[in-house]
Amino acid sequence: MKEILAKYIQKAKDNCGDALFLWQDERFDSAVNRAYYAIFHCVEAFLFFKDIHTKTHEGALRKFAELYIKTGELDRKWSDILIENFEARQEADYAFDAVINAKEAKILVENAESFLTMTKQYFENLK
Repeated sequence: MKEILAKYIQKAKDNCGDALFLWQDERFDSAVNRAYYAIFHCVEAFLFFKDIHTKTHEGALRKFAELYIKTGELDRKWSDILIENFEARQEADYAFDAVINAKEAKILVENAESFLTMTKQYFENLK
């Protein structure tokens, strides 16, 4: 189990690095995409930990909220960040007239970094 959790966290870490690189290169839509996927891989780790597998991103978001937010195990702000980044990724990827500026993209990248830090701390504290 630890190996698989480590793989999810490594994917999240890689995506955070990619998001920052893309933001620095002023490729804001792509940075937002990678920031969301960093968070999504963290969510996958949380769901895997409870032996939950979903078929859609929306299903993963709902299960994460149900198992970790509604129970009070994690602060509501993590669900808010997840939803904010999900919606921004949808806009960046599918709304061709959408414009994501540097400031918005930076906040979303920072959200991903914070979510990754929280995820790593959560699983380290279980040891």
